This record gives sequence, C-alpha cells and structure tokens, in this order.
Amino acid sequence: LWGNEALIGFMTLDAVRKPRQWQGADLTWLRLMASFMSSYLARHRAEEDRRASLQRYEVLFDSIADAVVVVDEDSGQVVSANAQAAALFGYTAEQLHRMHVTQLHPPQQWAAERNRFNTRIQPGDSAFIHESLIRHADGHDVPVEISSGRRYAFQGRTHKVGVFRDISARTAQQQQVEAANQALQASEAKYRQLVENLSGEYFFYTNDAQGRINYVSPSVSKLFGWTAADMLGPYQPFLTDHPINAQVPALTEAGLKGKAQP
Repeated sequence: LWGNEALIGFMTLDAVRKPRQWQGADLTWLRLMASFMSSYLARHRAEEDRRASLQRYEVLFDSIADAVVVVDEDSGQVVSANAQAAALFGYTAEQLHRMHVTQLHPPQQWAAERNRFNTRIQPGDSAFIHESLIRHADGHDVPVEISSGRRYAFQGRTHKVGVFRDISARTAQQQQVEAANQALQASEAKYRQLVENLSGEYFFYTNDAQGRINYVSPSVSKLFGWTAADMLGPYQPFLTDHPINAQVPALTEAGLKGKAQP
C-alpha cells in the first residue's frame, strides 16, 4: 500500500483449507482493494495530522497574552477569538463569532475602523498599529492598542488578524501626567504673575548652585536701574564694598541648604 509516495502497509491473499491458483481477476480485485485502502489510510493520517495541528494551534492561540481576533476579509465576520479576547470584550468566543468587526467598537469608531480594516499592507511591511476604543459587553469603552493588517488564506477564504492590547493603565497614567502638568503650568503662571507685579520696594531673584542669577523680577529696575536681563549671570559684579557683602558666599550656601536668611 502506497500513500504520498511512501510505503504505508501491505495486503495479501491467502487460500484456506486447500491450495488455490490465483487468477487475473483475483489480482485485479486485490489491486482495487489496495488502492481503496491506501486512499482511506492517507485520508485518515491527513485527518489525524490536521487534528493534531489544530490542537497545537489552539494551545498556542490561547497562550498569547494579548487578545487576538481573526476576521473573514470579505464578510468582516469574526471567525475566531482567543480566551484573552473573550475576557477583554466580555463576550464568550461563540458570541464574538456572530459579530461583525465594527461591532467590537463604539458607534463613533465604526467609520474609522471600517477604513482601517480595508487597509491592506504588503508582504514584508510592518503591521498597522493604532490606538482606538472597543465596546465592552457591559457598555463601557476600553482604550486599546491594535496591531492589524496581516492576512492569510485558509480553506479558500482570506482572513485578517487583529491583536488588541488593553492600555487603560497607560492611558490613565498619561491623563494623570497631563493633569499634573496643567496644574503645574497654572501654578507657575500664577506665581510668575505675582512675582512680576512686585512693587518697586522689592525684587525677587533665583540663582543656581554656582550662584549665577537665572531670574530677576522686573521690579529690580525701579530699585537699581538695571534691567532684569542685565543682572543675569554671576552676582559678584553687582556687589559693593559694604561689609555685609563679605557674608554673601556663606549666606548663599546656607540658603541653598534651605536655611532661612536674615
């Protein structure tokens, strides 16, 4: 018996009780049965290989940390989804299989996601990655990063693969950073407005660790006649020979350490 150009078994004819002279018709029948058995065994082995391959695929599919959804390119229908996709969307895999790819998103995303779904990437190109929203089964929206565009053919149909990653924590962190930056900018604006509107009796300045002046309030010009820009840099040229100025280095060092100045 031959299958896929390899020997897979053999068949024989045996005579029972008395010797028998085998005729041409007997050999023809044997060849016919051998051909039938070879075809059957080849199909059986192919089915076993397919089943084993499918099991390996399912194990790998459900072992992926991200949510993976496979969609029929022509119909836009979900044909496969792993366990992580079911958890992310809040549906069972069977429920996802009855959905169109756009139904995975809130209505305001449908047009954009339909256009992205129809975008084809060429072999060798990187996957198309973008951020979007998905609609959970309970109605709330989840921010995700989607890697899509990969296509493959299976059983005469072309499918697309989408990989979804929940970025809720990252989005929340970005929002917190943006809110903190806005609050900081508002505080700085309020502080600068206060400093820059000091009366002529006071002026405000800051200096770095080397004692170089890096900011002076505009009110300094009313007191000393210098512009704020004139005073940026080393402070020494602005010192007089007054005895208290000999204490400046020590007072500056103490101020840098957080000690209140007289």
